[in-house]
Amino acid sequence: MSKNLFKSVSMVLILRLASAGVLFLFFVFLSRQLGKHEVGLFFLGFAATSILSGLGSLGLYRIVVRLLGAHDQPQEGYLRGTIISRALLAVTAASSVGALGLALLANPVAHWFFQQPELVPILRIMALAIVPMTISMTCGNMLEGLNKPLATVVVLNLLLPLFSLLAGSVWWWQGQLQFASQGAWIFVAGYIATMLVALRLVYSLYQSGRQIDQELPLTVTREQLWSGTTALVLIMLTDQTIRWAGQIVTGMWLSAGDVAVLATAHRTAASLGLILQAINKVVSPRFAALHKRGEYEQIWPVLVHTIKVSTGYALPAFILMVLCSSWLMAIFGKGFSQFWYILVILSLGYLVNAVTGPIAQLLIMVGQEKLLRNITFLTGLFALVATVALTAIGGLVGSALATCLVLIIQNTVVLGHVSRLYRAKAVPVHS
Repeated sequence: MSKNLFKSVSMVLILRLASAGVLFLFFVFLSRQLGKHEVGLFFLGFAATSILSGLGSLGLYRIVVRLLGAHDQPQEGYLRGTIISRALLAVTAASSVGALGLALLANPVAHWFFQQPELVPILRIMALAIVPMTISMTCGNMLEGLNKPLATVVVLNLLLPLFSLLAGSVWWWQGQLQFASQGAWIFVAGYIATMLVALRLVYSLYQSGRQIDQELPLTVTREQLWSGTTALVLIMLTDQTIRWAGQIVTGMWLSAGDVAVLATAHRTAASLGLILQAINKVVSPRFAALHKRGEYEQIWPVLVHTIKVSTGYALPAFILMVLCSSWLMAIFGKGFSQFWYILVILSLGYLVNAVTGPIAQLLIMVGQEKLLRNITFLTGLFALVATVALTAIGGLVGSALATCLVLIIQNTVVLGHVSRLYRAKAVPVHS
């Protein structure tokens, strides 16, 4: 199993690295074309739409991984089709409400919350991306649950930066790429194209599933589909708080240029988690299947192996990132390289996130989302308080320190609970 896992993870990692390279090129391209202030406005709009898209997912993007991973037998094809159709209808309706809300409230959000009047048109444009963003994310996770890790990476990580880079290049070729609002239109176009491809992939699987055992009365109950969604929405909200609090608070108190510095450093440091993301795509349905079959004694060995693989990649990558931090920040354009220490601080937090392995995903796959909810809720509150306090005291450095501390605390606490549940004894875990 270890050889198969390593092979699968390696294939996904190669594709994930290629996707990250394209995304990095897109953000470098955007930063150099727009400049610190305009790209900072773009990242503020991106943060707002990402939060609303996460809320619009209703937590179903994680539930479908668990349900589809657990129902992996050929005779359950009709059941998988039912899960897919119901989840897509739900997230489309919910994300549409979020998109409409952002479009209507763009003016007060820009003026009162961020104190950035020029952010109004950017928010209204990016509101158009919320529905396709949510559908794309849900489809990508459906592919993960269907044990299609390569297709998952293509949908979740490759298509958006690829389409956006192509659209941006066309705009740049015409000599018109200067403002954040133009970057927002590129972003919207990229997500619409991504959504269309994602739906086509999932639809083909949905059709094949509907053609299997149509006579059988297999279906998914509302309780199965919505079980744990409240906990998962709270988990998602606190995850979004941890991820975006620094940029949101920086946008409220500091300048758009400071947001650009923090956002670019954040995305560069997050690349340390590429191996963990690749592992998640492979082992998530495996965790769900092992739990369903009652093979609890197999879960801890799989987790330990994934932690070793993740650490073997993340540690040397962290050392290289620290040594090259000034050069990496300079790639984004003028005024970035002197903030190399922001990248170093954030990379330490993401190193801990990588070396602790797919622990959060494991808890969700075995139905322990309530435990994860409690942990993330407390760390989310700490993230909000720490970000506000440390940003007020130390500006950009304080914001980066808050994110780093939260990542370290959250991951070590979750790892401790997973170790208690699975390391000492192989017993069923009850929600």
